[in-house]
Amino acid sequence: MTLSKDFILFVKLIAGMGLDYIRWTQLVPMIIGWTFALVIVLAMTLVTFQGEIDSLLVRAESYAEQYFGPASVPETNEAQPGGSGTLEFSGDDVIPWILKIWGVLALLGWIFGLIRAKIFGPKPAKSLKKKIGFFSVAAMVFTGIIIFLYLLSGGVSGGSAFETILPFVLMPMLLIIVSIWGLTISHVVDIFHDVIDNIGHGEKPEDLIKSTV
Repeated sequence: MTLSKDFILFVKLIAGMGLDYIRWTQLVPMIIGWTFALVIVLAMTLVTFQGEIDSLLVRAESYAEQYFGPASVPETNEAQPGGSGTLEFSGDDVIPWILKIWGVLALLGWIFGLIRAKIFGPKPAKSLKKKIGFFSVAAMVFTGIIIFLYLLSGGVSGGSAFETILPFVLMPMLLIIVSIWGLTISHVVDIFHDVIDNIGHGEKPEDLIKSTV
């Protein structure tokens, strides 16, 4: 029994889309990790240069009041009596939300990948070693920046020396780990993509895997 070309193309299309979604589910932790790293750099920069930023905001506020008048402060309602004013969460409440957000971000990344490939075409292939090397260097640069900002702000810490050094060791390690994981899964997905694309072209899948690893 021979399968029609249209059916084979349809199966290859569905399999390729499924592989791309798997890719993005594993890239999400890496993207979140690097976004968090950028937020840390931004926050430490704001704290380090807080005095200069405050004086700049005061000047901007004085100029704004000259042109637009004083800013009106909205009234706030008092807290209701008898309320604790605190929100309580448990692991059972948080984990489902994390999984939902993870799935939605992966879906958005998958859609972005489809649109980008449709507009700009497939990205030029890069070796896994180069990708891991790039993000490893980026993690070291990130560590250097936060150490520089920490020392520039005075290097004040209420904990022991071990507690002070630990974040500067853990953060780049976590960034490198999630980057290696996401990039490795993405590389494996690319290999399976090549296998799927060459099905029906007279090349054995096992031979193709050997040539792409």
